[in-house]
Formats: sequence, structure tokens, C-alpha cells
Amino acid sequence: MGEISIDPKFNIHETYKKVRILNPYRNASPIGGVDPDYQAVLDYASGNFIALPDAAQQDIDNQFIINYKASGAWDLDDVVLRFKGTATPAFKLICWKRRIEAQAFGGLTWSDSGVLGNGTTGYIDPLFIPANGVKYTLNDASVAFSTFNIGTSGGNKTIAGSWSGANNGYILIIPNNGGSSHLSINQFKTTTAYAKLGYTSVNRISSSLISLDTTDITNSSGQLSTAKVYILARSLNNTADLFSDAGLGFISFGASKRYVHDTVKILF
Repeated sequence: MGEISIDPKFNIHETYKKVRILNPYRNASPIGGVDPDYQAVLDYASGNFIALPDAAQQDIDNQFIINYKASGAWDLDDVVLRFKGTATPAFKLICWKRRIEAQAFGGLTWSDSGVLGNGTTGYIDPLFIPANGVKYTLNDASVAFSTFNIGTSGGNKTIAGSWSGANNGYILIIPNNGGSSHLSINQFKTTTAYAKLGYTSVNRISSSLISLDTTDITNSSGQLSTAKVYILARSLNNTADLFSDAGLGFISFGASKRYVHDTVKILF
């Protein structure tokens, strides 16, 4: 029998190999060297035919992850999504920790600054359930994010939310709902309103305390939500509502960032 000839453009292994060769970090040395976890993200993208960022953006991303690790935050995370930069939305939806693709829905606007919600239909499903978290646990948890647009106040415009049927299992981050804010990490909590650009961490420090950045607030923990958590909306038993029109450049879910907050915030 004769051999079957396959056009190289249809050969997945040949295509993947060529894309990997084009990666500039195979032959370049950014400050601190090539981070293996960022290289793994690039390899994941290549293997799934997701366009890689250009060389300049790869350099920026690589240095960010090196600095982020040095801050101590990386080891605290289950989910890391970086929306800022010139990469395609498909690349920006890759979770750097789990190397899986989050799913985007509705009317989102993507730019070099990140992703902007529309307040009515747009949201992101990072495919993360708090009850299944490794770093994110009942009494040690966080939602940390960076905003380039704070959005409008009122109307329960949610940065991140998960509700599986009980208020004592709530994740609900609403910076400014009129005169108050929702800062719920494994328990419902309403507190004084805030709204600011840049980096924010909302943390479950212990069974009796949460914190907004480094300001501690009394709040007893309840339980872990078994529903997905959504970004720029609330997951109401895996149905999206309470949509936000804020703009995000970054978001993470994991253990408390209370004690590394000041170190991390200078990266944003």
C-alpha cells in the first residue's frame, strides 16, 4: 500500500510546532527570564489555535507574572484572569492558573484596558465553583480585581457574584449600590459604599472577619456557595443577573490577600 500524503497545513502537530517556534521567548530573555507558568499559557494557546499576543505584550505579561509571584499573591490563587493588554479576547479568557478558557456572554466590550460590561447582558463564566476551591476556602478567601472604569452606581451592579440558595453562602461584590456596598465573602454583608479605580481586594480573613483592602470588618462566615461564580454579574444558581457596567483589567479568586494587599496593588 502507498503512503498517504497530508498537506502540512492540515497537520495539527506540524502547525503546533511552527507556532511554538514563532514564540519569541524561545530565544529571548526578558527581565527575570521566561516564567514557566506564562510559557505554559502560551503553549496552551498555541495548542488550541488561539492567537498569541505580539512580542511586546508577551514581554509585559511575562514581567507581570514574575512580579505577581514575587508579591506572594500567585500562590494564594485558584483563578487568575488578566484582561488588560493588546491580546485577543480569546487569549485574555485563558485562566493563567488552571489553563482553561473562561466563557464570555452577552455584550462585552474589549479594549487594551480590559473588558467593559454593558450592565444588561454581558458577563464572564470563569468555570469556578467556590465550594470546589483549593485556595479559596470557607474562612480564607478573596475576590481581588482591578478596575479601569467603576461603572454607574445603584442597581446592584455586580463585579463578582455567586448565590446557591442561602445568604450565608453569598459571594457578592458590589462597590457602590447607592449609599451602600455589598462585600460578601461566604456570608451576606452590606457596608458603607465605596468606588475607586485600580486594585481592590475583598477578603475573608477568618470565621469572624472580612476586609476591604486592609480595613477589617466584623462578619461571621456561613458556607461555601455550590453555584458557579460569575464576573460582571451574579450567578443566581448559575443564571446570570445583576449585570455590571464596570471595566475590569484583572480578577482573581483564591485565599485572602489581606496581608499582601499593599505589595500587590503597586502592580496595577
